[in-house]
Amino acid sequence: MKFKPIRTEQDHEAALEIIDKLFDKTDAQSTNDLEVWATLVEAYEEDKFPIEPPDPIEALEAAFEQQETPTKVRESIFGGSGHMSEVMNRRRRLSLGMIRRAHEALGLDYDLLVREYPLVEEKRRPTKAIAVKAVRVVPKRAVMRYAMTKARPKREKVSKPRAKR
Repeated sequence: MKFKPIRTEQDHEAALEIIDKLFDKTDAQSTNDLEVWATLVEAYEEDKFPIEPPDPIEALEAAFEQQETPTKVRESIFGGSGHMSEVMNRRRRLSLGMIRRAHEALGLDYDLLVREYPLVEEKRRPTKAIAVKAVRVVPKRAVMRYAMTKARPKREKVSKPRAKR
Protein backbone atom coordinates (compact mmCIF):
# COMPACT_ATOMS: atom_id res chain seq x y z
CA MET A 1 0.00 0.00 0.00
CA LYS A 2 1.26 3.45 -0.86
CA PHE A 3 1.33 5.98 1.97
CA LYS A 4 1.22 9.71 1.49
CA PRO A 5 1.00 12.69 3.85
CA ILE A 6 -2.43 14.07 4.66
CA ARG A 7 -2.59 17.75 3.67
CA THR A 8 -6.21 18.49 2.77
CA GLU A 9 -9.68 17.62 4.00
CA GLN A 10 -10.14 15.29 1.00
CA ASP A 11 -6.90 13.45 1.93
CA HIS A 12 -8.23 13.15 5.48
CA GLU A 13 -11.55 11.69 4.32
CA ALA A 14 -9.76 9.21 2.05
CA ALA A 15 -7.46 8.13 4.89
CA LEU A 16 -10.46 7.55 7.18
CA GLU A 17 -12.07 5.34 4.51
CA ILE A 18 -8.84 3.33 4.19
CA ILE A 19 -8.76 2.91 7.99
CA ASP A 20 -12.37 1.66 7.93
CA LYS A 21 -11.47 -0.96 5.31
CA LEU A 22 -8.31 -2.06 7.15
CA PHE A 23 -10.04 -2.25 10.52
CA ASP A 24 -11.84 -5.50 9.70
CA LYS A 25 -8.77 -7.30 8.32
CA THR A 26 -6.66 -9.42 10.67
CA ASP A 27 -3.48 -10.21 8.71
CA ALA A 28 -0.14 -8.74 9.81
CA GLN A 29 0.35 -6.49 6.76
CA SER A 30 -3.11 -4.92 7.21
CA THR A 31 -2.45 -4.36 10.91
CA ASN A 32 0.83 -2.56 10.10
CA ASP A 33 -0.87 -0.47 7.40
CA LEU A 34 -3.67 0.41 9.81
CA GLU A 35 -1.13 1.59 12.37
CA VAL A 36 0.65 3.82 9.83
CA TRP A 37 -2.60 5.36 8.53
CA ALA A 38 -3.82 5.95 12.09
CA THR A 39 -0.57 7.76 12.89
CA LEU A 40 -0.91 9.94 9.78
CA VAL A 41 -4.54 10.81 10.62
CA GLU A 42 -3.64 11.56 14.24
CA ALA A 43 -0.84 13.94 13.16
CA TYR A 44 -3.19 15.73 10.73
CA GLU A 45 -5.97 16.08 13.33
CA GLU A 46 -3.60 17.38 16.01
CA ASP A 47 -2.35 20.01 13.57
CA LYS A 48 -5.74 21.07 12.16
CA PHE A 49 -7.98 20.56 15.20
CA PRO A 50 -5.89 21.29 18.31
CA ILE A 51 -7.55 20.71 21.67
CA GLU A 52 -6.68 23.34 24.24
CA PRO A 53 -6.10 22.06 27.77
CA PRO A 54 -8.82 23.12 30.22
CA ASP A 55 -8.27 25.97 32.63
CA PRO A 56 -7.50 24.97 36.25
CA ILE A 57 -11.08 25.37 37.49
CA GLU A 58 -12.51 23.19 34.69
CA ALA A 59 -9.80 20.59 35.39
CA LEU A 60 -10.65 20.57 39.10
CA GLU A 61 -14.39 20.24 38.40
CA ALA A 62 -13.76 17.33 36.03
CA ALA A 63 -11.42 15.60 38.51
CA PHE A 64 -13.89 16.05 41.38
CA GLU A 65 -16.69 14.57 39.29
CA GLN A 66 -14.63 11.75 37.79
CA GLN A 67 -13.08 10.66 41.09
CA GLU A 68 -16.27 11.36 43.07
CA THR A 69 -14.27 13.39 45.58
CA PRO A 70 -16.08 13.88 48.92
CA THR A 71 -16.80 17.41 50.13
CA LYS A 72 -14.41 17.06 53.10
CA VAL A 73 -11.50 16.32 50.75
CA ARG A 74 -12.48 19.22 48.48
CA GLU A 75 -12.59 21.60 51.44
CA SER A 76 -9.21 20.34 52.69
CA ILE A 77 -7.67 21.13 49.30
CA PHE A 78 -8.89 24.73 49.43
CA GLY A 79 -8.56 25.31 53.17
CA GLY A 80 -12.28 25.57 53.93
CA SER A 81 -15.67 25.84 52.30
CA GLY A 82 -15.47 29.63 51.94
CA HIS A 83 -12.22 29.50 50.00
CA MET A 84 -13.52 26.58 47.95
CA SER A 85 -16.60 28.58 46.97
CA GLU A 86 -14.53 31.64 46.04
CA VAL A 87 -12.08 29.66 43.90
CA MET A 88 -14.69 27.51 42.15
CA ASN A 89 -16.82 30.60 41.40
CA ARG A 90 -13.71 32.31 39.99
CA ARG A 91 -13.58 35.07 42.56
CA ARG A 92 -10.19 34.01 43.94
CA ARG A 93 -7.03 32.53 42.42
CA LEU A 94 -5.56 29.20 43.42
CA SER A 95 -2.74 29.64 45.92
CA LEU A 96 0.48 27.64 45.80
CA GLY A 97 -0.69 25.54 48.75
CA MET A 98 -4.00 24.78 47.05
CA ILE A 99 -2.17 23.74 43.88
CA ARG A 100 0.11 21.40 45.85
CA ARG A 101 -2.79 19.82 47.74
CA ALA A 102 -4.83 19.39 44.51
CA HIS A 103 -1.84 17.72 42.84
CA GLU A 104 -1.39 15.31 45.75
CA ALA A 105 -5.08 14.53 46.26
CA LEU A 106 -6.25 14.38 42.64
CA GLY A 107 -3.08 13.62 40.69
CA LEU A 108 -3.46 16.66 38.40
CA ASP A 109 -0.33 18.01 36.69
CA TYR A 110 1.24 21.14 38.08
CA ASP A 111 1.41 22.60 34.55
CA LEU A 112 -2.37 22.40 34.30
CA LEU A 113 -3.03 23.94 37.72
CA VAL A 114 -0.68 26.93 37.43
CA ARG A 115 -2.22 28.25 34.18
CA GLU A 116 -3.84 31.68 34.20
CA TYR A 117 -7.64 31.85 34.17
CA PRO A 118 -10.10 34.74 34.20
CA LEU A 119 -11.69 35.93 37.41
CA VAL A 120 -15.23 37.27 37.75
CA GLU A 121 -15.34 40.95 38.61
CA GLU A 122 -17.60 41.67 41.54
CA LYS A 123 -19.69 44.77 41.97
CA ARG A 124 -18.85 46.25 45.33
CA ARG A 125 -21.82 46.79 47.60
CA PRO A 126 -21.62 49.17 50.53
CA THR A 127 -20.79 47.47 53.77
CA LYS A 128 -23.43 47.07 56.43
CA ALA A 129 -21.91 49.81 58.61
CA ILE A 130 -22.07 52.36 55.80
CA ALA A 131 -25.62 51.40 54.88
CA VAL A 132 -26.80 51.67 58.50
CA LYS A 133 -25.05 55.01 58.96
CA ALA A 134 -26.77 56.45 55.90
CA VAL A 135 -30.24 55.44 57.15
CA ARG A 136 -29.71 56.21 60.84
CA VAL A 137 -32.08 58.77 62.36
CA VAL A 138 -30.75 60.82 65.26
CA PRO A 139 -33.26 61.71 68.00
CA LYS A 140 -34.00 65.42 68.45
CA ARG A 141 -32.87 65.42 72.10
CA ALA A 142 -29.43 64.14 71.14
CA VAL A 143 -29.08 66.91 68.58
CA MET A 144 -30.08 69.53 71.17
CA ARG A 145 -27.63 68.15 73.74
CA TYR A 146 -24.85 68.20 71.17
CA ALA A 147 -25.67 71.79 70.24
CA MET A 148 -25.75 72.85 73.88
CA THR A 149 -22.32 71.40 74.64
CA LYS A 150 -20.81 73.11 71.63
CA ALA A 151 -22.40 76.47 72.54
CA ARG A 152 -21.05 76.53 76.13
CA PRO A 153 -17.67 78.08 76.67
CA LYS A 154 -15.09 75.56 77.82
CA ARG A 155 -13.96 75.86 81.41
CA GLU A 156 -10.33 76.03 82.07
CA LYS A 157 -9.07 73.32 84.33
CA VAL A 158 -7.16 74.55 87.27
CA SER A 159 -4.74 72.05 88.62
CA LYS A 160 -4.57 71.86 92.38
CA PRO A 161 -1.23 71.17 94.00
CA ARG A 162 -0.97 67.77 95.57
CA ALA A 163 -0.30 67.42 99.20
CA LYS A 164 2.97 65.74 100.10
CA ARG A 165 2.85 62.86 102.45
